[in-house]
Amino acid sequence: MYSVNPRQGGDGSILFGGWAPRQHELLEYVAQDPRRQTDDGLTDFEPVTEAVREFGTNGFQWYVFS
Repeated sequence: MYSVNPRQGGDGSILFGGWAPRQHELLEYVAQDPRRQTDDGLTDFEPVTEAVREFGTNGFQWYVFS
């Protein structure tokens, strides 16, 4: 299950997220071996923001506020 949600507050942000049934089984599998784990911490969101803006603008003709 995946979701796309506009944030409350009207700043134009959109939250993308998801959850998969049986997610706990995947997490248990990954936890069994450190080689299966990845640090996906993100400190610079601007490349993601720009990619979503480009995708929305070109793919869906979204109007993007600056």
